[in-house]
Amino acid sequence: MRFLLLLAIALLPHPYGSAAEHPFHATVAEMDWNPAADCLEIALCMPAAVVEDELSRLQGKRVSLDRSADAESLLQHYIGSKMGISTQTRQWSLKWVGAELEEAEVWSYFELRPQPQDGASVSSSLAVGADPEHTWITCRLLENRPGQVNLMTLSAGGKNSLLHFSENHVRTTLSFLPQQSTAAAPILTD
Repeated sequence: MRFLLLLAIALLPHPYGSAAEHPFHATVAEMDWNPAADCLEIALCMPAAVVEDELSRLQGKRVSLDRSADAESLLQHYIGSKMGISTQTRQWSLKWVGAELEEAEVWSYFELRPQPQDGASVSSSLAVGADPEHTWITCRLLENRPGQVNLMTLSAGGKNSLLHFSENHVRTTLSFLPQQSTAAAPILTD
């Protein structure tokens, strides 16, 4: 009787779905503020199979990260359209550095750079006492996956912060405020 009860429990649908459904997806990124270059340097890790599925869905054809000739440019365009920084007064751009395919993950390396405004960098304009510039980081990576979580660590001004993005929280506010040194660095404000 005990064996039948254990067998019945084992055959019940798993509350989290089958392994093939893989109900939980996550990306992990490290973001470092480089005051000398006036940019966020980012290393982003995503599950390769999920990225291939997402790129294939968007392209309407099968995309393989290790066999498709245009895979890196598709990945660059995808990341640029799903992740970025916006402000009220300054344009930001993504500068692609490269990508690496490991067994189960794809690593992407890029920078998010503020465009110069009247010749002034973010660090120098804020270090001289300008009003703090509110900046929003948006992350919609793999947003078509229910339960998707995007985690980012932000290292700036000697401090580390964890940013958490999900289907219900796609934007986080930063303010670039002067530190005790002459360089400004982003800090979380929400």
